[in-house]
Amino acid sequence: MASVKYERVTKSFGDLTVIKGVDLDIRDGELVVFVGPSGCGKSTLLRMMAGLEEADGGNLYIGEKRVNDILPKNRNIAMVFQNYALFPHMTLGENIGFGLKIRGVNKKERAKAVAKVAEILGLEKLLDRQPRALSGGQRQRAAMGRAIVRDPAVFLMDEPLSNLDAKLRTQMRIEIKKLQRRLKTTTIFVTHDQVEAMTLADRIAVLHDGRVQQFGTPAELYASPVNKFVAGFLGSPAINFIRADHTGKGELSFPDGQIITLPKDQARAISGQKAVEIGIRPEQIKIVKKDTAPADGIVNWSAKVTLAESLGGEALVYTSHGGHEVTLKVANRFAGYEGADIHLAFDIRCAHLFAVDGGQCLVSASEQ
Repeated sequence: MASVKYERVTKSFGDLTVIKGVDLDIRDGELVVFVGPSGCGKSTLLRMMAGLEEADGGNLYIGEKRVNDILPKNRNIAMVFQNYALFPHMTLGENIGFGLKIRGVNKKERAKAVAKVAEILGLEKLLDRQPRALSGGQRQRAAMGRAIVRDPAVFLMDEPLSNLDAKLRTQMRIEIKKLQRRLKTTTIFVTHDQVEAMTLADRIAVLHDGRVQQFGTPAELYASPVNKFVAGFLGSPAINFIRADHTGKGELSFPDGQIITLPKDQARAISGQKAVEIGIRPEQIKIVKKDTAPADGIVNWSAKVTLAESLGGEALVYTSHGGHEVTLKVANRFAGYEGADIHLAFDIRCAHLFAVDGGQCLVSASEQ
């Protein structure tokens, strides 16, 4: 096992700079997820640590050793790809043990190591089967077994669940986390799926445009995003953004004419801003009665339901108001229907306030 460190790392392809000075410290035994949209640089960062891409600048460390100039085979890492890359003419057992074979490990020791890994992964009864006789989940576990059997210092996983169906992805996500907890091997997992990131990670690095926007625990990133991008990327369904003008007196003015007075801490935080973007999570918005009396710090408005989706125990309700599309998450007893007029409200203290220019978070939501 070992820690992993990126120090001022840069990478360009021709005239395009894809990694723009990344600094990350990943602790020994930690499971860190790199998440972000396509093209943000997450897979490139992973491939540089694996030695499959060369960094143009900066330093890469595994443990105390700088590995920029060390060949991939000598970095003591194991990589699991999106494509299982199993040899079709070999049995599952032969596939798992192949890396040991080419390293000259004798047959008896290989068989012992493969049997141990197969037991960990629940594959011990399938070792004589070829890949075509395995399910997608079994193939993915076989690919993981090939990595585990080497007992590496670091696991690198590049979107390993992307080829699985939704149910199997959930099952494999749970298995990966349990396995990582058991092995205590430092793991970097790349995904574009924020649900995978939130449920798997000890810490998450959110990437955008070649830079780390924020690095922290799932709870930290959800509760205290540093900017509008992070707030919008994490959370399902996505956070709602509503623009409001700042009167300069610690008040916000909404397009429908509603004016609310901010708590003192929020008023101080947005001092000097002419307008702000309000970020409110769907679960913080409530359906209220039309004649609900106004209250300090409560934003309320009428809206029209455009769609309601039942998720079993809860429902997602999509609404429209004054050009704003607003989503809320409610208990599944919601009786509205498409086209219905409803009234919504949220406490401004439960909202994040972002600068219009640059999207910096000026004040994070408090728990109410």
